[in-house]
Amino acid sequence: MKKFTVMILILITLMFVASASTPAFAQNLFKEGSYKLSDFVPAKNNSYFVQNISSKGNCYFAVMGENDALLQVIYLTPKSSRYNLIPLKSEYKVFIVGDGEIFIKGVD
Repeated sequence: MKKFTVMILILITLMFVASASTPAFAQNLFKEGSYKLSDFVPAKNNSYFVQNISSKGNCYFAVMGENDALLQVIYLTPKSSRYNLIPLKSEYKVFIVGDGEIFIKGVD
């Protein structure tokens, strides 16, 4: 009886842990907000591409430098093609404004 109870507790714990984890592909999707480089899946050479995968919402994607200087702005229409970003540094800030859903991935 004791073994059965322990097994049930282990199974229940594993079920909750598995359901709480975020799938790997979902870590590349971002919506409106401000982000840091540490929020993205790391790229080897800090080179990334960006794409709006939303079917309806337009959005702006902006990169600001260390002195809050605007370094890059991209207007992304729904189902846009991929755009390469400038190499990102850890002190850069990224802003997404609009209703789109942005996919960001490192360029290998």
